Amino acid sequence: EQTERQLLAGRLNMLFRDRRAHAYTRLLMKAEARMSREAWTRAIDACDLVHGEGLVRDSTHPEPPEEAGGSA
Repeated sequence: EQTERQLLAGRLNMLFRDRRAHAYTRLLMKAEARMSREAWTRAIDACDLVHGEGLVRDSTHPEPPEEAGGSA
C-alpha cells in the first residue's frame, strides 16, 4: 500500500516529466512557426520574382501607339 508521501512523490515526478515534455513541445512549435514564416517569405519572394519577370516579358510587346490627334 502506498503512503500519501509516495503518491505525492509520484505526482511530482510526473509533473517534472510533463514539464520537460511541454518545453520540448514548445521548442518544436517555435521551430515550426519559424520555418513557416521562412517558407511564406520564400513564396512571396518567388511570386514577386515571377511577377517581375512577367512585367519584363510584357515590355517586349509594347502597346500600339495612340491614334494621331488624340485628346491632349
